[in-house]
Amino acid sequence: MISHTPHEPFCRSLPGRIRLEFAGLQQNKRKEADLRRELALLPGIVAVDASAVTGRVLIRYDERLLSEPELRRRLAELERAFAEQAAAAPGEQAAGPSAMAAEPEAGPRAMAGRPAGG
Repeated sequence: MISHTPHEPFCRSLPGRIRLEFAGLQQNKRKEADLRRELALLPGIVAVDASAVTGRVLIRYDERLLSEPELRRRLAELERAFAEQAAAAPGEQAAGPSAMAAEPEAGPRAMAGRPAGG
């Protein structure tokens, strides 16, 4: 009997550095650019390298300004926001803040900028 376990997303981290899979990033250049732009807005982010080829993102950050659990929470919010936008606009390859210009509070940027616990 073959058992099938759900795919667990790739994630590796060291102090001040995290590399992980980001849902919907693979083969999506627009989401790659949008993700880089959104993450760069977070306080404490030092560098972002998103890859539409691998579907992964490497983030270097200052642990004094941004904890790993908070960064992971923000990434999960961004994944949800991007997925919701893609579902709302199925004809587009990806949706980022530029696609939500008329409704800025609904875009990933609004999600990423929310304070913890709010």
